[in-house]
Amino acid sequence: RPPLPADNSAVVDALSTEDRDWLAIGHALRIHRMRPVVRVRRSNEATPGDDMPVWQEYQLSHLEETLLRYLLEHPSEVQSTTTLFKIVWPDDDVRGHGLRPEQQDRLRRLIYQLRQHTEPDPRNPRFIVTAHGAGYALYPEQELVV
Repeated sequence: RPPLPADNSAVVDALSTEDRDWLAIGHALRIHRMRPVVRVRRSNEATPGDDMPVWQEYQLSHLEETLLRYLLEHPSEVQSTTTLFKIVWPDDDVRGHGLRPEQQDRLRRLIYQLRQHTEPDPRNPRFIVTAHGAGYALYPEQELVV
């Protein structure tokens, strides 16, 4: 942001209010506290040779937001695929022996889509991490204050 004039306190207050609307998950990821919107800091691929990171904003689908907010409520805790599936699709029948293959695929696709919107480098996730054979976890880079 460009520097603000020292006597423009109303603008400074407005910026502070805007910053309070965002929850920092790390230095490269923010989620809006009320709206289904995230900001992710990525390298500028549009301009070759320009390594300056830029903030990109993405609108989350209802399913992506539900999953992300649930993971935010349980930071650094591995959540089973069955638990996550039931959170996102509560009306879908889950048998006692686990998810059916099509349910597993649906959850994997949702995780993939969410990573495309939240990870600085979706091919190398650092926030939403797979715990092979167990489920998924969200690892924030700092302690969250929700």
